[in-house]
Amino acid sequence: AMVKANSNELADGDCLGRNAKDVRQAIDKIKKDYTAVLQQ
Repeated sequence: AMVKANSNELADGDCLGRNAKDVRQAIDKIKKDYTAVLQQ
């Protein structure tokens, strides 16, 4: 049970890491789009 719980925690951590990366990429894209609009 301990090993399973630990592997689940690791899986959750991986998932959170991927989500955080996606969020950062989305924010970067929004910033770029916003900057492009301001420069028009």
